[in-house]
Amino acid sequence: MVRPSSMDRCAECAASDRMEAGIPDESTEDSRAGDEGHLFKKHPEFDRSVLKPQMRELLRIADELDDKLFGIVIQNERIRDDEEFVEMREVEAHYGDMPGHIDLLRRYPRRAVTIMSDYKFGYLIVDRAEMNLQLRSYATMSDDDTVYVAIAQPRAPLHERLTVAKYTREFLDKSRAEIDSIILRTLDPNAPLKAGLHCRFCKARAICPALQEALQKSIVPIGIVAPELSRAKKLGIVEARLAGATDEQMDKMLQADAMIHFIHDALIEEARRRISADGLQNYKLTRPIEKRKIIDSQRAIALLNLAGMSREDIMECVNLSITKLEEKLNSGKLRSGQFIAGVKDAKDFTTRVLSSVLELEVGKPRVLKK
Repeated sequence: MVRPSSMDRCAECAASDRMEAGIPDESTEDSRAGDEGHLFKKHPEFDRSVLKPQMRELLRIADELDDKLFGIVIQNERIRDDEEFVEMREVEAHYGDMPGHIDLLRRYPRRAVTIMSDYKFGYLIVDRAEMNLQLRSYATMSDDDTVYVAIAQPRAPLHERLTVAKYTREFLDKSRAEIDSIILRTLDPNAPLKAGLHCRFCKARAICPALQEALQKSIVPIGIVAPELSRAKKLGIVEARLAGATDEQMDKMLQADAMIHFIHDALIEEARRRISADGLQNYKLTRPIEKRKIIDSQRAIALLNLAGMSREDIMECVNLSITKLEEKLNSGKLRSGQFIAGVKDAKDFTTRVLSSVLELEVGKPRVLKK
């Protein structure tokens, strides 16, 4: 059955809903962490001290994103502070026969305004709210004239953590027509399978013939590069062959590259397991890599100072995270309780104060599928 969470995939491959029938949901480390985050968001009364520090921090950020979302809507709709609203979490809703599960819902009944938010506790950055078909599906489940939908991603970069879209009556009607069309296509028993980036989220990807064929053919334009050649020579050959590839071939290779990145960690973990069991005779395991990490910077500086290392020498070894600095300023929770005058925007503040020690690095633009 089509659900909001599968809407993006079904829009690209209508047959994927049929392929997934009967396959149980996957349980991964990310999905279990997501379940834990949703559970504690549903129950704010639960004691968060039992959680790992990273999850506590993610929940703190998610709480701040809730407040930011409500602030945006209150300002846009000019809602009074004393105006009544209904707020619920983990709400079951429907659009026709399609069920949906909304993480956070707030409704202002006198204004016919609804706010819906979906939490994403994983590492994968999802489409912005205005482009996200999952959120569009949720919006269709409201009877109000104005619906705000939001994606809250605590792990995302600071300026990408919250994206919001507003649906008015006109756009809600168009959205319902779009959702109806996608659902109708999934009911076609002859709908073709179509491989692509959306396969990452399909439970049937291991048995899908279209995906297997796509992966087998996608790297063909590159061909085989002789293993005895130097790295520089191999790279030169690959670059030349890529320059001669058609746009269609490039499209297939880009999609295959995304799939390869997606399976990389699981692939390497399975390889480790097999080598440990005397399989994969052409491969071997290196010694485990040990990484040491300072978990309490303030105490570490104090201990090094007491041991005879000057604070000047210590600070020369420290890399300040500008993202964490700006998060601390935005939170207003400074340890000293001191108020810093002129901080209306943390980014502007750090840019102004640290201008003499800042270096701007402009990365290359990402390649995204339209």
